[in-house]
Amino acid sequence: MCIRDRYMGMVYNCFLQNDVESLSKVCSSDALGYFKALLRVRQEKKMEPKHKYLWNIERAEIVGGHVNEFQLPEFTFKIDTQEIHCYVDQIDHKKIVEGDDGRITMCQYSVRLQLHQSPDLEFAGHPWEVIEVRQIGNLIALI
Repeated sequence: MCIRDRYMGMVYNCFLQNDVESLSKVCSSDALGYFKALLRVRQEKKMEPKHKYLWNIERAEIVGGHVNEFQLPEFTFKIDTQEIHCYVDQIDHKKIVEGDDGRITMCQYSVRLQLHQSPDLEFAGHPWEVIEVRQIGNLIALI
């Protein structure tokens, strides 16, 4: 299983499942802050994703890399995903409050990784941590 499937899928699935504890093991403060902000919005709207797993990762492309000020290698990826944009009420899981069960969204993310200072290899299976996540594209698929 490649980094695209193993790592990015695991991180995003932790987000979809509201698993902040697991996210904190594989994300730095900035990336964790990104996910926590989105989780707060979901909580305020009293909604959760109907589908708790990322549907598909189309492509992951390295767009840059360098050694940062801490002498750690850092890589930036552009990742294309397909997600089902469907949120349901936290109590009544049959009530759709945003999106649609058939609404496939093509999303593009910029994700930066660096070597983790103290990785939980048993949990993550690798020594990397996400240090930045930004959604840079979003398009509803016409089916």
